[in-house]
Amino acid sequence: MGLLSSYLFFLLRRPISASNAHYLEQRLRGFRSLTPLFEAAETEQFRIIAESLRRMQPANFARTARELQFHLLKPGAGVSVPPDFIVSGERPRESPFSGVRKIVMVTGPAIGIGDEIILFPLPAWIKAANPGVEITVVSGYVGLWNAVNGVDHALHYRTHRELLEVLRGDADLVLLADFEKPGLVPLMACEPGSSTYVELSLGAQCGAVVNRNSRRIWTVGMPLDATLNYYEAFRRLVEWIGITPGSPTRYCGIVRQASKDSAGVLRIFVSPFTSKYDPSPIYWSRILASLVPRSPGRAVEFVLDAGASPATERFSATLAVSAAARAVPGVSFSIAREAGSRTLSLIGAFSELERAHAVICADSFAAHAAPQYGCTTLVIARAGLDSWRTPSPRSFYFDLEQPMDGMLAAMREILEACYPGVLDRPQHAVPFEAAASRLDQDTRELDAALGDTGTSPKGTIHAARQRLIESHRAMIETIPGWPLEFRGLVHQDGLSRVWRELDEHESDLPDRELFRHLQLELRNWELTNLRRFVGLIGTSRAGTGKSE
Repeated sequence: MGLLSSYLFFLLRRPISASNAHYLEQRLRGFRSLTPLFEAAETEQFRIIAESLRRMQPANFARTARELQFHLLKPGAGVSVPPDFIVSGERPRESPFSGVRKIVMVTGPAIGIGDEIILFPLPAWIKAANPGVEITVVSGYVGLWNAVNGVDHALHYRTHRELLEVLRGDADLVLLADFEKPGLVPLMACEPGSSTYVELSLGAQCGAVVNRNSRRIWTVGMPLDATLNYYEAFRRLVEWIGITPGSPTRYCGIVRQASKDSAGVLRIFVSPFTSKYDPSPIYWSRILASLVPRSPGRAVEFVLDAGASPATERFSATLAVSAAARAVPGVSFSIAREAGSRTLSLIGAFSELERAHAVICADSFAAHAAPQYGCTTLVIARAGLDSWRTPSPRSFYFDLEQPMDGMLAAMREILEACYPGVLDRPQHAVPFEAAASRLDQDTRELDAALGDTGTSPKGTIHAARQRLIESHRAMIETIPGWPLEFRGLVHQDGLSRVWRELDEHESDLPDRELFRHLQLELRNWELTNLRRFVGLIGTSRAGTGKSE
């Protein structure tokens, strides 16, 4: 009941584009798998629920699901925490992973592929603190975890009934991670299976630990009224359950992959699809036809994602023909399809990312997966998605509604900085190079000071932070003189930053909350295009341009 109620509510609120209609059908098939469990119950309420599940289809989903929710919310339908459990808002006294030999990590039905990729480092981080533990990951997406280090077994569930059986398994610890809040703590407290249950929600930014042996529950919630990126929320939740994030780092050694060809054709993987809205063929055709305006110094191939359905494949095929008709010599287009198929699976997409040097995509799974494969990533998204920005220093975000000429000019500068010579032109002078070098250096120094609080002299953090604030202000003052190719990069991104003014008492960092705020302040700054391009320009101008 709890599983069904929680995920019905999620699916009713989720926007689903026409190119992602298969997602809805998969989820409804999962719901219908629960029908026999309700049919076996000898109550009128459960028989009504079973009948509603049996007739649920994409065409009638919204109406049927709302009717079903009414029956799920009737008195007696819910489960409460057993009265002998101690419930606490504190951190668990000891790591729930202590002494555990077998862990089953399950990702819930309400998490998208991109959001699930945020979880990729967790198995390796758990093993770093608990050597010898065996980790099985069970996902709703086939092949998603196959190449992730730290995973001993990668399994796949197709229906909610299969998910229910996994949650009731005999592992020492079951960890359920989802975007929405699963809300299964009361249910898992009553289940006779594993002794420990951990629940993490990226979207609700909350977590819980249930220990059946000690009859205790611990819960935590992030401050939702503050702006907290989902990667940062995940980092804090992981720390709360006793795992130290960061070793191995998120973008180094998490995904097994072959090395890229650094001298051949520059491959740019293109994925215009997102679950939230359908792409415009005119918009994307102009981007691909205009990004490389003259014959490149290195051959460029745009590899278009065929997507998961015949409709997405037709879109990419049409887009490739349209863009190729206006492309310059040295630029080619192809469609990435599965062998013997018109579409591209998730495993196939990862294979393409493994070979790609750069990625241009909508705010989709590719925006999160591409950095794992070392790709320079150019994301075109609607405004308001800052919480999904990846911490990769080579990911850049553009507004879907910003002027295209400025956006394309900025994309060219990024590609040239990452892959020098690809545009076959003299290197442009950067009018703000001195200010950029100072800002880059001051950012790195503050990052080092915040990460070395145990040995840094008193006042080091405060002094480093003041230098960063001053160099940031100096950089902003140079922007009116920037040429077009650089202005499209920022488009308000990273310009209006509010740095907390520390009083005399606070400059000594007297409390943990203030210190965490300064860390968050720095991480939010590092999510911006301005900060990332400053680092990119500083590196390439030093003669060590980042390549594959």
